[in-house]
Amino acid sequence: MDSPSDTRPWEPVAGLRIDVLSNGWMELHAPGTPEALLCTAQETAMWVALSRNAWSLGDAALMLSENWGVEPWTLRDRMSEWLERLAYSGFVAR
Repeated sequence: MDSPSDTRPWEPVAGLRIDVLSNGWMELHAPGTPEALLCTAQETAMWVALSRNAWSLGDAALMLSENWGVEPWTLRDRMSEWLERLAYSGFVAR
């Protein structure tokens, strides 16, 4: 298990398939399994922000916080919790 102080960025696991739906939501499909996770439009925006910022959590949170009118630290914590859930389910890794 990663330590809380691990600073390596999260990244999608190899072979992950992503389907963006017409309503702005996305489905993540784990490689080699029928498992899929439906993500809300807000979670899709977090994914896009991470991918546009080289998977830097702080930079992605700052970008979104400016657009969403929320505190960057609050958003960073929320994104971190979401990424932990994605890691537990096998969609991202460090």
